[in-house]
Amino acid sequence: MDFACELPLAGGDPDYASVPRAAGVVRLTFRQGRPYLGRTSDLRRRLMRLLADDAGRRGLLPSTVRAEYHRCGSAFETAWVLLQASRQAWPEDYRRRLRLKTPAFLRVLLTNEFPRTTVTRRLSGGRTSFFGPFRSRAAAERFETEMLDLFQIRRCVENLEPSVEHPGCVWGEIGKCSRPCQMAVDVEGYRGQTGRLLGALETSGERLKRSIAEERDEASEDLEFERAARLHANYERAEEAFRAVEEPACELGRLHGVILQRSAKPENLLLWPLFQGWLRPPLPLEAPVSAASPVSLDQRVREALSGTQLEPGTTPEREDDQALLGRWRFSKRAHGELIAFDRWDRVPYRKLVNAVSRIARGESKQQGLTAAMRRREREAGAAADSSTTPRRS
Repeated sequence: MDFACELPLAGGDPDYASVPRAAGVVRLTFRQGRPYLGRTSDLRRRLMRLLADDAGRRGLLPSTVRAEYHRCGSAFETAWVLLQASRQAWPEDYRRRLRLKTPAFLRVLLTNEFPRTTVTRRLSGGRTSFFGPFRSRAAAERFETEMLDLFQIRRCVENLEPSVEHPGCVWGEIGKCSRPCQMAVDVEGYRGQTGRLLGALETSGERLKRSIAEERDEASEDLEFERAARLHANYERAEEAFRAVEEPACELGRLHGVILQRSAKPENLLLWPLFQGWLRPPLPLEAPVSAASPVSLDQRVREALSGTQLEPGTTPEREDDQALLGRWRFSKRAHGELIAFDRWDRVPYRKLVNAVSRIARGESKQQGLTAAMRRREREAGAAADSSTTPRRS
């Protein structure tokens, strides 16, 4: 990670006045040992406290060979810069130092002959499908339960050895499992259920709801009203389950988007491309300064994203990026915006341009708020408006 600026230390009297009073990340390199890394809201004050002698306290200037800093325009940029630098400085324990915690995901284990689901915070490769991220493990487990109620997927964790003499479990008795342990369904039939589950996760429920709606309409046409009622109840349960899922949760291989944040330069922005759950290096974007600009904002956005590196990284990098994304996205004070989409060949440039305009004008709302929090804000605003409205005498 290359830092943008360096404080000259030659002569033993650094020019602290050249350092801006702005937020960013500081890195000190010493003659021996590992470097120092830290985030701060005031770069000049932090460097003065670390390097200068103050009230008899000896600073770190004699043992420092290099002092660098990177000015950041947002909390997300600060976290991203600190993560990149920490990977280099502390490769063994940077996750512990930064307290990185990967968000919860719903994992579908496809390596087993009879696939099953589980909630995890560990990502892996191979024949595994992930759906997320979720705000909490409880939210992921609640979504898993609702999905398993709609499919005949097993909930046990044992390696099955199907036999007609298998005792089974309570889930099979109440009709919420296809009972592969008791050979009530063969491998192909069970994998058919697994395929329906994967299809539902890949399309965020659209394929599942469309399939249930078609079966419901056919049952209604055949005058099978009880079956149509059960299918309609399943449709509503599926709709409610996916409606409760917060953006950007989706099948991890389809997690694409762009994170927009303010840059340290006035009226400029930084764009973080998101490719299959990996965060790519930020791309600078010059926001329009006047309506008479010769280059349209749409063209600027397209030119900026043309340099996107659409290449997957390693699994540890993916976990780190998801931890960073989850920490920002589910924060109560998540400034900036995330524009998510399914495919990079279908980028919603109009939505991106509108988001860039909002952030450039300072009108972008905080992300990370739940629907209940937004509803309370609207109700509070409506109550305030009604209290200030003069009454007629």
